[in-house]
Amino acid sequence: MEKPNKTKLLLVAGVILILLFTVWAMFLRRPPMMPGMGQMPVPEIELTMPIQQDVIEYAEFTGTTQAFEHVDIRARVKGFLNTINFEDGSLVKQGDLLFEIEPDLYIARKAQAEALLNAAKAEVDRTKSDLERVTKAIESNAVSQQELTAKQAGYDMAYASLLAAKAQLKTAELDLGYSKIYSPIDGIISQNMVDKGNLVGASENTHLATIVNVKPLYIYFDISESFFLKRLDNLKSDGSDLNIFRFALAGQKDFDKKAVIDYIANTVDQSTGTISIRGVYDNPEGDLLPGMYVKIKIPVGIRKNAILVNDRAIRTDLGGKYLLSIDRNNIVIRKPIRAGQAVDGMRVVTKGLDLNQGYIETGFQNLFPGMDMSPPSTEPGK
Repeated sequence: MEKPNKTKLLLVAGVILILLFTVWAMFLRRPPMMPGMGQMPVPEIELTMPIQQDVIEYAEFTGTTQAFEHVDIRARVKGFLNTINFEDGSLVKQGDLLFEIEPDLYIARKAQAEALLNAAKAEVDRTKSDLERVTKAIESNAVSQQELTAKQAGYDMAYASLLAAKAQLKTAELDLGYSKIYSPIDGIISQNMVDKGNLVGASENTHLATIVNVKPLYIYFDISESFFLKRLDNLKSDGSDLNIFRFALAGQKDFDKKAVIDYIANTVDQSTGTISIRGVYDNPEGDLLPGMYVKIKIPVGIRKNAILVNDRAIRTDLGGKYLLSIDRNNIVIRKPIRAGQAVDGMRVVTKGLDLNQGYIETGFQNLFPGMDMSPPSTEPGK
């Protein structure tokens, strides 16, 4: 028995599939009759009309957050770390005591400097008295001019020693003060970098901790030189609405946070052709931290009388984005569009839709272009 030709089998299978698809399409275009019943009703579809309003247009960029203030806490004198007076990652206030370095050496140096200062003061008093005595004596020629000059030099040297002693005492007081380290700003402190009992400040100013102030927070991003030149009028720090930009964190869709441009770099980075922009975000909850990646929408102008549709009504296929509508003959049609930016759940349509053209917003899951949405006939035999 001759085996069936493989090519013929594939052709037969293809014809069968085409016939099945045709029957299926006809079935969807006109719902079938049910035994003992009339034709199934076609679902009612209401057309939604587009809305028209002025819309602020945005350009999108990426940026990072940076601390409003950033301070590295370092040891300024040598000694063993006696105490650590904070919890890692806690909030600290300006003036809070953070670290204490053993003060004994610096207490002793201060006492020594005070003693030297007292000795210098005594020497000044003595040489001053000698100078006054010789000055009076020279008026009666009781002493020589040479002796007066010697007394004057002695007084000047004693006074210079007094100034040096005062400076030495001031240095000793500063070193003693540096043995206690206080927070210079309000902010969040890092973990302690050095444990208690370790020698710090021996060969360098040992890094002990870092404090960052995140209320407010800076946001930095770069724009191209060409964009800057085109939008120069809208990128001025004048507090206008166009100077307020929106941003979202990584993984978020809603650009619900606002910041204000407060700085534009005065030079162009020649290696990248970009200009650095800085914004300020209040960060009222303190939940944003430095180093976060953010997506930015910056206003670039206003589109007058923009046409908007519900974003969920827009569909996408290989031909691009489109809306479904119904023509005068109640046939579902495909309306190719060009979609613009999203605005609070709506989407700007820049091409392909007029204000008086309705679209199907919901209930289109089982609809397709070419489907007949005419009400079923109630006449016998039809």
